[in-house]
Amino acid sequence: MKSNFPLRREGRYSINGKSYISVTTILQAIDKPALRNWLAKEAARLVISDPQAYDTAEKAVSALSARKDSAADRGTSAHQIAANFCNGTLTDSNKQSPYYESIAAFFEMAQPRSEMVEQTVYNETHGYAGTVDLVAILPDEKRWLIDWKTSKAVYPEYALQVAAYAAAEFTWTPYLSPLAGGQSAPFPKVDKTAVVLLRDNGEFDFKAVTGDLDAFLAAKRVWEWLHNEG
Repeated sequence: MKSNFPLRREGRYSINGKSYISVTTILQAIDKPALRNWLAKEAARLVISDPQAYDTAEKAVSALSARKDSAADRGTSAHQIAANFCNGTLTDSNKQSPYYESIAAFFEMAQPRSEMVEQTVYNETHGYAGTVDLVAILPDEKRWLIDWKTSKAVYPEYALQVAAYAAAEFTWTPYLSPLAGGQSAPFPKVDKTAVVLLRDNGEFDFKAVTGDLDAFLAAKRVWEWLHNEG
């Protein structure tokens, strides 16, 4: 049974009475020059396009935040459509998404045999958790852990993200009632990890990536230090 109770709040997962830092929260400790460059360019475009509307730094920042939120919403929508593909629950509205064609193209090419979709996983030893987009057997008969992205490119921190997921020790499926706990199970061994970059023109890029768990754990230590934890 799937729970509607949010496992994740404020960058943490609550699993079986314990708190785990989310993988994506940990990766906030890593500098992202591509994001900084995007923000600078977008701010400049806003001011140049309408200097009267964006005549203060506060107005430009507010508009940038709205654009970031919009991009995040598009990414969330693409993830849901991909999950619906796996589960056979596509809706007519899904087909109106600009990412529908690229997702459909991937499934037609890869023919994944899905084992896990949007599954919460955690590493009890190192104290982190996350949500795996897809674990599936591909035509090479290998078990792949796949993460969907709608960004402009495959950035280095993505490799650390999937490396952390691949090193998970357990999966966690909550019961319908948050007070009833949930079910834990061993996380299977993953053979390979990849990022699928979804584009809004019907195309996708499949890129196998190899991360470094030690580097991810170093980022976790930095995050903890910055937040006076650990």
